[in-house]
Amino acid sequence: GTNGIKSLGSVDITGALSTTTNATIGGAAAGLLFLPSVESLTAASGTANHPSATVTTTLLTVTTGASSGALPDGSAVGQIKIITCIVRSAGAYTCTPANMNGFASMAFDAAGDSVMLQWQTAGWTVLSFGSAALA
Repeated sequence: GTNGIKSLGSVDITGALSTTTNATIGGAAAGLLFLPSVESLTAASGTANHPSATVTTTLLTVTTGASSGALPDGSAVGQIKIITCIVRSAGAYTCTPANMNGFASMAFDAAGDSVMLQWQTAGWTVLSFGSAALA
């Protein structure tokens, strides 16, 4: 677009910086990176329990029986996706990403199971996981 701010020096922001479009931050940045996009997913028996690839964090509740879902491909290299099981009543949830590097799926069968992924050009890459089973 034609609107924008350009600076040959620094720009200091006190408070929050928000954008309604994509934002690119280059160079060194200090402070807190806050990723506020969160969704809740209740996985009941069946296969239509899909986490969103456009929401950073999925809080998972596993209610009954075996359930599964698919994670779509990311939209930009470096994109982060976190899935955390916060409640498990019964059963297990298996998530199979459309493309994943090194593994084919992730299983969540206890509260506290979690995985942090990063989108790369060939698929989701596991950055860390806590008790979730990777297969």
